[in-house]
Amino acid sequence: MRERGEIGRVCIWDRPGYGFSDASESTEVGATVNALWEALGQSKEKGPFVLVGAGYGGILTRVFASRHPDMVYGHLFIDAYTARTYFLTGHRRSPLMHKHLPSLFSPLSLHRFPQALFGGRHSTSRLDRILGSTQNPLTLATLAQESTLSHSRSASFNTLVKSLETYPSDASTIILSSGNRTRDDKIWEKSQRDLWEDVTDEKGRLRWTVVDDVGHAICDDSRGREECEAAVSELVWH
Repeated sequence: MRERGEIGRVCIWDRPGYGFSDASESTEVGATVNALWEALGQSKEKGPFVLVGAGYGGILTRVFASRHPDMVYGHLFIDAYTARTYFLTGHRRSPLMHKHLPSLFSPLSLHRFPQALFGGRHSTSRLDRILGSTQNPLTLATLAQESTLSHSRSASFNTLVKSLETYPSDASTIILSSGNRTRDDKIWEKSQRDLWEDVTDEKGRLRWTVVDDVGHAICDDSRGREECEAAVSELVWH
């Protein structure tokens, strides 16, 4: 979109433990949002911003908006998790095999044994977290920490619930939801409706679009990508 001259400056951020970002001592939602605010300050970004939150990122942008409401020009949710779907229901894979065990092995370097015995390369560099295997042990360790906070008694849940008190519900908002997921999962469909009706004020509601025949990663699909780009453009020029 920038190459086509449709939008201006874009900031893409990897939360701590992902991509080019180093790990953090805490993966609590509030701490992660503070890291985003610090990164924007270090980059001398002024705002206000159009926030784009996909999946778990929707939780982070909600808390960010509640803490810095004057910095929010618009908000795009892309099949975003909510308190109901992230903290109160089991919409994620069991963390035991996929998250906790790899994170325990990583500090002991046990994940290196197969490489040592059978050859091959396993990097934990920042670049490898972008271009390499998604099973990078440092990223898995971050996922495990986040998973320990994915319940209704956690500090992250309390942070999200409290954010409703100061969330700028009248900010221009577009919600894009996966057609496949809302069709097959009534809890997910209800959570997307809650995001539209309870989190967003009538003054801020631009549109809620259910994108038919696409999965959770809406923007990875060609049709979904068109919807994502159109939504960003609409919010920027609204």
